Amino acid sequence: MLKTSYNDNLNALLLVQESLRPLAAGAISLTGSLPDVLVSMLDALDSQDGRITVINQDQNSLTAMSMIDGRVETETVDGLHGTLREEIENVAARHGREIYVADTQKEEGWAVASHPQTTTGPWSAISVPIRTVNSAVGLLTILKPGRDRFVHEDAVLTSLFAGQIGSALASLHFNEEARSAENRSQELLRDNQNLAAILVHDLQGPLGNVLTSLEMVQERLDHLDESDLTLMMDIAVRSSKLLQGLVNSLLDISRLEAGQEVTSRQPLTVSDLVDFVAEVEGPELEQRHVTLTRELSPDLPLLFVNIDIIQRVLLNLIDNALKVSRQGQTITVRAHCENGDRMAR
Repeated sequence: MLKTSYNDNLNALLLVQESLRPLAAGAISLTGSLPDVLVSMLDALDSQDGRITVINQDQNSLTAMSMIDGRVETETVDGLHGTLREEIENVAARHGREIYVADTQKEEGWAVASHPQTTTGPWSAISVPIRTVNSAVGLLTILKPGRDRFVHEDAVLTSLFAGQIGSALASLHFNEEARSAENRSQELLRDNQNLAAILVHDLQGPLGNVLTSLEMVQERLDHLDESDLTLMMDIAVRSSKLLQGLVNSLLDISRLEAGQEVTSRQPLTVSDLVDFVAEVEGPELEQRHVTLTRELSPDLPLLFVNIDIIQRVLLNLIDNALKVSRQGQTITVRAHCENGDRMAR
């Protein structure tokens, strides 16, 4: 008889483990897997009444699967708070293992999270905290009508069932984190690919200005006076510094991914910003016979920005405009404040 009981219990454990496998793999939801699991557990314990209650800490909700008189019911409570959470936490804190209640009518604090029954009369019950690693995330409760209906082997089997559920939930959490990490890795890869494309685009502008300035110096070397030569070389130097800044941006990527701050804000006037861009883009504007004009409101506020980045933004805008401008056209930079706002548009 004992051997048959042992085999029955082993088969029940294997059946529950198999039922929990899709949940652990993330192939099925809690509401889709736990009813069958609960039925298997109750069959093994010769009961028709019980409940699996699981807290979802991330979504602050509770999912309960109850079987009452052979009928499975599912309940989800959002915005979990108060009695349900406290009871689960108290059960886990007060008892290291299962709780055996010979008569629920005489058990102080027996509440709805453990007891799906609303009928009167004595019930015997076993409640076991469901744990994942070090935290209690739910309760497994098995009930039978009448007093003192369970034996020690029932408590041990219930504890094993609760352990199987906890292991499945821990595996589910691990698999979800692994999938999230994989998705994040793919996102970072796409971001880095996009960033590389942006940097290549950004490099073309200042590199073109350097080459254009040097070509103009080379072509007109015999006809340039000292002031023109100084201007061309100054543009080449400025553009080279921009190239250096872009290269430094590549180094900033690792700092950004590590969560470190890489930007520093400094004061800058809109007029100085446009002057800088106009000077850097001067050779391209002259070569393409395009005019850069400005319409700046006199009440513009002082900007507090990362100067290197905002210069790159405006340089890109002007560079893109140059690419679609025909000879003799004008590119205009306008800046103003709207409705008394102290933000420059």
